[in-house]
Amino acid sequence: MKRIAFIIHRLSGNGAENVTIRLANELSKNGYKITVFVRESTEKVLNNLSDDIDVIDLNNDSKNKIIKNMISIFKIRKVFKSNFDIVFAVTFSMGLLAAFTNKLMKNKNKLVVIMHNTISQERITLFNLKKKLFTHTLNDIKKIVFVSKGAEEDFVNVFNVNRSKLVTIYNPVINNEVIEKSLEICNHPWLQKSRKYKTIVTIGRLTEQKNHELLINAFSKLKYKNTKLIILGEGKLRKNLENQINDLGLNETVDLHGFVNNPYSYLSAADLFVLSSNYEGLPTVLIEALSCGCEIVSTNCPTGPEEILENGKYGKLVPVNDEQSLIKAIDDSLRDSHKLNRNKLIKRGNEFNVENSVEKYTLLINEIME
Repeated sequence: MKRIAFIIHRLSGNGAENVTIRLANELSKNGYKITVFVRESTEKVLNNLSDDIDVIDLNNDSKNKIIKNMISIFKIRKVFKSNFDIVFAVTFSMGLLAAFTNKLMKNKNKLVVIMHNTISQERITLFNLKKKLFTHTLNDIKKIVFVSKGAEEDFVNVFNVNRSKLVTIYNPVINNEVIEKSLEICNHPWLQKSRKYKTIVTIGRLTEQKNHELLINAFSKLKYKNTKLIILGEGKLRKNLENQINDLGLNETVDLHGFVNNPYSYLSAADLFVLSSNYEGLPTVLIEALSCGCEIVSTNCPTGPEEILENGKYGKLVPVNDEQSLIKAIDDSLRDSHKLNRNKLIKRGNEFNVENSVEKYTLLINEIME
């Protein structure tokens, strides 16, 4: 039995973490022995992992970043010494730590780094130093997986790297669980079938990257006034956004609802899904919205929306951080009587299914182990 390890910062229910859980679960079903190493303790979504998967908490809760990284390197050495056939490090930062650790060891491990964001857009502390370190460790990485073609091209523009090490594999997003949950009745009062107004939903961590501030400002200026907005997600900007909502007098029409276990029922019931991000890698929520048959307005941010929506075929694309364009696109979508065919949206979303992704990961695993 092939032994596969995943090393990830945390498992708290965000996009990259959810698709890692799906990938681990599917590989486990296919006969691989999977172990997930989590850098920071978490409890929220561990029950979504298969019972056959071992979860090991690296228990690194130091507040000092230098000490935290030193502890992580020491503990990742133990991961590598366990002789896994392949180790997947999820995200650039974890990939850097794992690659640096791998370089320090005499027995080189088969390390694969999965990049979930657009590297040129990420706000990475001491990026120039980390870029040099990552470049120095490239020989100790077997493959780098990108979740979109745009993210791969962006990486090539930033790093001088042998393209033979690079591969794009779309995330495993849609499975039977997503489809089944999308059919459940949503109990949010603003998403009942009897409502006499339109409801917009957005999903994402409350961080600068997701730019909820832009969406809230745009929402406050819509010409289509009979509308409500639900924001699903948690993050460090909650208080700022609460203040913004209060200052704009939107407490009755904007719900900063937080984390929910079944966002798909919200997407199925919504009139519109809006993504206002400054950058992404491959925004899982756009795929999920499509698979739920929900109309979409998205910023054409680097990277992913253009690929997922096929240059606007399956949803409206607007420039990043352009409030007026976002307002117009939302207004037009809410007023438009010529809706995109719901079944076509669902079909497009389902192209990003778990089976297609896992098949490509299996081919990659076999290639590396030859």
